[in-house]
Amino acid sequence: LEADEIEYTEDGQTVRARGAVAVGWNGNRLEASEVLVSQEARELTASGGVAFRSDGVDVDAESVDLAIDRETGEFVDVDVRLKDQPGRFGGKSVAKLEGQRYRIRDGYYSTCEADEDGVLPWEVRGEELELEVDAYGKVRDGSLRVRGVPIVALPVAVFPAKTTRQSGFLSPRLGSSNERGFIYSQPYYHSFDKHSDLTVSLGIETGARLGASAEYRYEPVRGRSGWLELGGVNEEIRGRAIADGVSPAQSVIDIPKNRGAVRWHHRELAVDGTAIAYADVDWVSDELYLREIESVAQLDADSDLRRTQRYTRSRAGMVGFAGATSYGVDLIGYQDFFRRNALTQDTRAQSTLQRPLQFWAATDGALAGGSYLVSGSLGSYARDRGVEGQRLNVASRYVHPLSIVAPLRSHVWVGGRAAAYRLSDTEELLPDGRLRRDFDKLPSHGQIEGGLDLRTKLARAYGGLLGGGRDLRHTIEPFATFAFSTDGDEDDLPLFDRFDRLDGRQLVTYGMASSFRSTEAADRPAREFARLAIAQSYDFSSDVLDDQFSDVDFAAFLRPLRGLALRGLASYNVGRNEIRGAHTTVGYETGPTRFLPGPRSRIAGAYRFVRGGVLKSAEGTALLGITRNVSLGAKARYDFDSDSFVESGGGLRLSSKCDCWSVDFGVVSRVNPDELQFRVLIELSGLLSLGQAMTDNPTPALEDLDFDDLGFWRPGW
Repeated sequence: LEADEIEYTEDGQTVRARGAVAVGWNGNRLEASEVLVSQEARELTASGGVAFRSDGVDVDAESVDLAIDRETGEFVDVDVRLKDQPGRFGGKSVAKLEGQRYRIRDGYYSTCEADEDGVLPWEVRGEELELEVDAYGKVRDGSLRVRGVPIVALPVAVFPAKTTRQSGFLSPRLGSSNERGFIYSQPYYHSFDKHSDLTVSLGIETGARLGASAEYRYEPVRGRSGWLELGGVNEEIRGRAIADGVSPAQSVIDIPKNRGAVRWHHRELAVDGTAIAYADVDWVSDELYLREIESVAQLDADSDLRRTQRYTRSRAGMVGFAGATSYGVDLIGYQDFFRRNALTQDTRAQSTLQRPLQFWAATDGALAGGSYLVSGSLGSYARDRGVEGQRLNVASRYVHPLSIVAPLRSHVWVGGRAAAYRLSDTEELLPDGRLRRDFDKLPSHGQIEGGLDLRTKLARAYGGLLGGGRDLRHTIEPFATFAFSTDGDEDDLPLFDRFDRLDGRQLVTYGMASSFRSTEAADRPAREFARLAIAQSYDFSSDVLDDQFSDVDFAAFLRPLRGLALRGLASYNVGRNEIRGAHTTVGYETGPTRFLPGPRSRIAGAYRFVRGGVLKSAEGTALLGITRNVSLGAKARYDFDSDSFVESGGGLRLSSKCDCWSVDFGVVSRVNPDELQFRVLIELSGLLSLGQAMTDNPTPALEDLDFDDLGFWRPGW
């Protein structure tokens, strides 16, 4: 104990200190104007600007009574700040109970810091609060307040004050749709242990259905993990359904009253790491389930892709490793959504085991200064109608370097493939549903391939342009490749997968890549500013459109400023003097600027087209920080062929200066499903997230757009 003035009894059991008092014990420190310490009872009383500091909390109070050994006591006119997690609380009095439990009278709890005026962005305030750190709090005769203004009355309520996984109800999801009515779902989270947990959700769409879903996640031991998702709905509310986008004869179809789906993802690694077993199951009760019903899993671009796919795919198998050799067995099954019976209007997805079983093996190694790869597979193929049977496939390749010393690097390769079939059903199913001529029962096919690859790299460094000890490095990488493969009569072979249609060709491909990037400095990593690639092929064996030249492919990446990235891919046909396809994206993310003073603004857009009416669309999303606390959001997808928006939406976000709370209001209009949604999202940091944001369901073209990407992205269309 230290102080300006200290008094104590003759036996030294009671000590009174005044003026700049500081007391320390067991890593704790208390400062106050006056302190009375009872050594025998191990109690402490302090008053006058009390400041108490420990490993877990910082406390400022007017006075305090502490039982040091029991670590209990009572603070008056107090503010408490947690150190290990966001959170603060206080009130007229705070009783510190055993452990990390507190009883608060006429007080508050929040996860935010007060602003310059001492006002909290949000708080739970009440006549009486009970709080256990890293657990739950309870309030009586209270309210939820935003900047001191009561928003929601809380006669009795429980709120989280924890950072670890705990079982309990999660924030509900709310929404409104002109097709599905009012949407409400209530999830419940249960943590079995640190290796497994479960989320169950019950929901209602007042204009369509009642439903339930569950997602179980597990990783009981190292090397074994997965998740299982189950979903089911009852369509009694909906009545007879009218399905959009089907033929006039099927414009009204009977959706099953009880519908469901199962998804399972499992991986299991052998103890010695030499094999892994896997299973991916995707099953739905009817062909419109994915289109109409959202998954229990979080909304992302994958949900939109699954909604439009033609079939589900399930697979299971095993992969093993032994040095440079790998081997495995797998099974694949499908549910086809486009095989509805036009007469019965049956909506069930037709199941088929397209490849019930396949064994495969591959090995590689070094040979005579080069490298080789040999692989083979034995598969069985089954269909409800059409050709089916078994196929033995063997392939090999040998690569040998010609020059490995700069400036020229080159290598040659030679290889081949052989396939033999044993067909149990030799009739081929045509697209119109008819069966045509028989194949041979034992057809076979062989192919030989080879080629030459030439490339070099030229580079130059420009010093003093970037500053900070960095140079600007420019590279040019020309290349040329010649490849040939023998031809065969593949029309006499069944079509099980892409390996049955390997046309013969003699092809030259040539082009160049160029890049500009900074060198690495002590305090800055290397950074790529721009990259351009151009390539074209000439096919000696067949025409491409009007001649034997392929399209000229252009790919570009440009990042002139930090946060701004432009990427593009285009194919230009010289003979027809037209662009055959293109995909361009732009993304920009910035902090506060003169025109956008908000903490973060983000703009992203994409344009894609393939000539011939296959695809022509544009899409974009934006979140603009109009002020420090107000942001405007918008997103849209426009289809030029139908001259309409397939999705559009806008919204407003209000947030606090410390990002402790935010409120989103948004409207989204969609074509698939055809509905108008009203969305509201309320987020209180560390307390709750209630509703759904306007920006949920990102588009596939923009979901993975990195706003500060150092790499080179070549998108496809």
